[in-house]
Amino acid sequence: MLLLNVDIPLVTDLLIIFCISIILILICSKLKLPSIIGFLLTGVICGTNGVNLHELAMNLPSSMAEFIVHYFPKYIAPPEKDVEMLAEIGVVLLLFTIGLEFSIASLMRIKRAVFLGGSLQVLLTVGAFACLVYFASYDYWPIAILMGMLFTLSSTAIVLKILSEKGEIGKPHGQVVLAILIFQDIAIVPMMLLVPILASGDFSTLGTELLVMGAKAVGVLAIMLLLGKYIIPPILYYIAKAKSNDLFIISIMVICFAIAYITSLAGLSLALGAFMAGLVISETQYGHHAIGSIISFKELFTSIFFISIGLLMDLSFMIAHFGEILFFTILVILLKVVVSAIVVILLKGKLRTVVAVSLGISQVGEFSFVLSKIAEKYGLMPIELYQYFMSVAVLTMIIAPILMNSTDKITSFLLHSKWIPEKLRKWMAGIPIQHTTYNTDETLFHDHLIIIGHDLTAQTIIHGASDLKIPHLLIEDDVQIVREQSSLGVPTIFGSASSEEVLKYAHVAESVGIIITGVDVEKATAITIAIKHLKHDAYIIARTQTLEEATELKKHGVSVILTDEVEMNVAMLVEVLDHLDMSVEDTHRFTSFIKTASGKAEG
Repeated sequence: MLLLNVDIPLVTDLLIIFCISIILILICSKLKLPSIIGFLLTGVICGTNGVNLHELAMNLPSSMAEFIVHYFPKYIAPPEKDVEMLAEIGVVLLLFTIGLEFSIASLMRIKRAVFLGGSLQVLLTVGAFACLVYFASYDYWPIAILMGMLFTLSSTAIVLKILSEKGEIGKPHGQVVLAILIFQDIAIVPMMLLVPILASGDFSTLGTELLVMGAKAVGVLAIMLLLGKYIIPPILYYIAKAKSNDLFIISIMVICFAIAYITSLAGLSLALGAFMAGLVISETQYGHHAIGSIISFKELFTSIFFISIGLLMDLSFMIAHFGEILFFTILVILLKVVVSAIVVILLKGKLRTVVAVSLGISQVGEFSFVLSKIAEKYGLMPIELYQYFMSVAVLTMIIAPILMNSTDKITSFLLHSKWIPEKLRKWMAGIPIQHTTYNTDETLFHDHLIIIGHDLTAQTIIHGASDLKIPHLLIEDDVQIVREQSSLGVPTIFGSASSEEVLKYAHVAESVGIIITGVDVEKATAITIAIKHLKHDAYIIARTQTLEEATELKKHGVSVILTDEVEMNVAMLVEVLDHLDMSVEDTHRFTSFIKTASGKAEG
């Protein structure tokens, strides 16, 4: 027998790093923070400039300290080249899966946002940061322009991951964000070309080199279109015909990396090539199967990417200069938000789109780190400036998910804040302010039914109440829904149901019942508290998706809670009992038992 004793330090490092990441992600989950933050913190802790394990071990019992010193390195940091390689694979896979979710036809529908919105965002942001850096700090235009480029780029990995998890990529703000990110990924190519020119100070060949690069990009795109129409579909047909999932996965990965390699030969980025590969495959009938097959691989490598970003940070430098770094971080976010908001307003976006897009791209992107490495190589970035940039960039990445999840709250604040003049609020949203009513009269404000939120359930209740001549009105804070429902003759109040002023205007104290549907548990909780404050014995029916959400609402006094997962179970049970020809009495007894056992709350 041949025994191999192979030293594999990378595997050991990755094992320890992933164990630490599991702990941090569990903590983030409990705090309702995105897992991205856990990965970034893992990198910060494990980097060579992070936590010294041997120093920490000195505070432990001697036997445990000896064990850690003997078996663990001072810093848990894999070789930088290995980390960068795995991280780049992660970004390639992420962009590939994003490309799979879109078709070329869908991208052409947002071409105005890509080229107009993207170019405006890049040019205005580079200009704003370059002027700020030149006049406030470095009196040297090459460094000022470089910093403008670094802070202009946003994180495709973070933003699209969060939008995808929330199911918002197909929404208006998701489409604008995607368009701007696509343009940024295209813009990284001339930016990388510009770095050595900035370092040398010779701008004489810039125009020619940019034209050559543009021609290459057009050529690669033409090749992609030909591949997608004539070559890849028949190949995937024969592969799918073999009915081997392993063969299909390998073939998809080969196509992804082959197209990425072709684009890299043309001087374009691997990530952009992967995105194009995803677009090509999405044009075939095998796109959905492809994304289902590689999604687990994408999650693994993108997690390594975020950890690698944290590994590059100097924690001691960040702690020593935390005040300045925090100030610069806030400044970067604010400036990016303002510029992006101006761009979306120019694109005639609505208020929620303006807020969502500007918050969504307010962080620094992963390709900024690539660009900073090139700048450092050419001597254009002093080491101190590099560490400031790294710290600010990582902080913006940590803050970004929190900002993106606050979009609705910030939009609502801007719409309903008394600090903002009424006319300005109307102009921002293009809608009337809250309390505006449609199709209502005094007869509706007594013994009436109040429906809060609008979805298929609310629509059914509205139709039923109309047929039965039950006075009813809808409270909704989405202006598009308000306009649609009011045009159909539905009595409607525009405003937030968590506002006591709106509830008073709807005469909640005189209502016979309130139905809450189509809102998340946090919003439903706030609405319930406001209702109970005005009418402590209010009869409230709420709809939730999970039993956990139902338990939360029950604490606040909701009278009846219908849970989607429970009602689905009951519906399936009824079908089974009906198939078995069970009596009506037995069916009712069994379904009542299921509802009670599942924790349905009834007052």
